[in-house]
Formats: sequence, C-alpha cells, structure tokens
Amino acid sequence: MLASVCAPLWAAPEGYLRISDQQRNELRGAVEGHRAARRDEVQREDAAAGRRLTAAERLELREQLRRQWRESSAALHSAESQPAERMVPVPVADALPTRPAARSQRP
Repeated sequence: MLASVCAPLWAAPEGYLRISDQQRNELRGAVEGHRAARRDEVQREDAAAGRRLTAAERLELREQLRRQWRESSAALHSAESQPAERMVPVPVADALPTRPAARSQRP
C-alpha cells in the first residue's frame, strides 16, 4: 500500500511534485488574478502620479514658490545670516600704523 501512495512522487522528476489538473488550473487562476490586480494597481498609481494640475492648482503652486523664494532671499541678505567679520566696520588703511618693510634676508 505504501508503494502505491509514493508511486506518483517517484514518477515525478526530481524537485517536482505531481498535482492534479484541477489543482494546477486553480493555481494558475490564482496567479493570473494576482498579476491582474497588481497590474491594475500600478496603472492607478501611474495615472494618479501623472495627472495634470488644474489652473487653480498651478496658480497656488506658483504662489507657494514665490513666497518661499522671497523668504529665502530675505534670509540670505539679513544681518543674522552674515558672518561676524562682515558686521564689524573695516578700519581705514590710513589709520593703521605703518611698519618698516621686513627684510627677507640679511647679508
């Protein structure tokens, strides 16, 4: 009796199990259903990502960009963004004491 149960497994090539045609068709149907669902999902995502903006949405986006640009350019030119060296007045060259030129080599 054991031999009759294992006979279909022995007849199958190594690494494969024998299944009935009904099981094979059910499995193929399930795989096709999953692939179709995944394809539909990808198409919906692509359609949502690639949709065109309405005129009102484009106007709002432009306003947001202009606002951000104004804020960033104002921050670049504010005193807080400047290094401390730039905030201190630079002394006038005439007010500095002059030193004699150093000799590079003595004879």
